[in-house]
Amino acid sequence: SEQAKNNGVFKLKDDKTGKVLDLEFIDTHRPIRQLDDNGHYFACTDFRVVGTTDQIYDVDFWINDKDGVMTVEQAKVHKVPELKDGKWIQVPRYEWKDVGSSHVVP
Repeated sequence: SEQAKNNGVFKLKDDKTGKVLDLEFIDTHRPIRQLDDNGHYFACTDFRVVGTTDQIYDVDFWINDKDGVMTVEQAKVHKVPELKDGKWIQVPRYEWKDVGSSHVVP
């Protein structure tokens, strides 16, 4: 719904830099996980910087399910694109283990 408001562009404020990123959704990583400590669902996704083909952000979403209504509680940039030796690579800001224990959602 956020993309629909902005002609296909997902605007995300980078939680570290404060910069607003203009992104295009690519895909959601599989499997989706559920965090053991609070029951939030955890979705890891890929977004491309608008106007590029290879500048990819990995964005994580914490999603709450209240009576069947799913709402995003938090979005955080997991990996950022950095140019290294002429190629764009993804550089992690934190590790998966830092999120806490979880299980795969069937």
